[in-house]
Amino acid sequence: MRIGALISRSGPAGLWGPSTEACAILAAGELNVGGGVAGRDVELFVADPGWTETEAAAVAADLVDIAEVDAIVGMHPSNVRQVIKQQIGGRVPYYYTPQYEGGEVAPSTVAIGGTDSWLMKQTLPWFTERRRARRFCLIANDYVWPQMAMETASALISEAGGWVAGRIVAPFEGDYAEALDTVRQIKPDVVIMLLLGAEAVRFNRAFAAVGLQRDTLRFGLGIDENVLLGIGPDGTEGLYAATTFTLAEHSLQAERLSDLYRGSFGEFAPSLSVFGQSCYEGIHLAVEMARRCGSPRGRDVAHYVAGLRRDSIRSMLPRSKFEERLRMNFVVADGIDWRIISPQ
Repeated sequence: MRIGALISRSGPAGLWGPSTEACAILAAGELNVGGGVAGRDVELFVADPGWTETEAAAVAADLVDIAEVDAIVGMHPSNVRQVIKQQIGGRVPYYYTPQYEGGEVAPSTVAIGGTDSWLMKQTLPWFTERRRARRFCLIANDYVWPQMAMETASALISEAGGWVAGRIVAPFEGDYAEALDTVRQIKPDVVIMLLLGAEAVRFNRAFAAVGLQRDTLRFGLGIDENVLLGIGPDGTEGLYAATTFTLAEHSLQAERLSDLYRGSFGEFAPSLSVFGQSCYEGIHLAVEMARRCGSPRGRDVAHYVAGLRRDSIRSMLPRSKFEERLRMNFVVADGIDWRIISPQ
């Protein structure tokens, strides 16, 4: 069985590329030790979808038409997901793995990551209830995921008794000086960050450098251990996040994957986090769907997946390796590690 893994190796999301690719390789190796699919090994084809629709469409077409993959697993930003779906055209199933804005309903596309609404609904009220926060400022990059997450956050803040005192749209690779000036003027209790990968690193470094972390809390989505490492221990005071996977949770799933990962790639491998873990899960799911379908052929599995209830697909993962439901972890930075406030 041939699986195409669309993994960002460049741009703001390239920060997650090394650990995500390592997790994809780990999953394929583990599946082949277990017999592959119908006696066939899993062959992995890793490609970078780039950032533009033109790049993503060309890469997806090459995977399906030239590499002849039977499934695509995507761990990349949402901005190119639509064009990838269109390019694939239901010829193979498409498993989209990272946390995302929600609302994916295409028949042969399966989104398995946590949604912004689900994660923030369980965490933002904590700031108003436990920290008496009332004034919030939202900062987001300018593309589909942050734009939709900003609307979701605004509604949830209002429901929790707070209000949005400011909204900042930050261009990629821009200067955050103006954004920080706006934060100083607004004086929010909490800054909600919807920034992609390396952009979150740049903003948080600048935020700490001007001393804002002493008086203002931060909460972010898409902030993982690799982002913490990029920020550095001096810049993470008062930084909170929500994630569906972290080694700090000490679950059987996390400990098992950590042992496999370190055993395969060594203690100096890129930091294991939710983004790599989601891709590892996506590779396993692609194979499990082929096994259940009874055929590894892309069109057969795409048709099979299209007939399933979206909320039932995760339960088909082997219980020996995966939990039936996503786990929500509300975490606070402790230097360059997470400390769990409330696992669920």
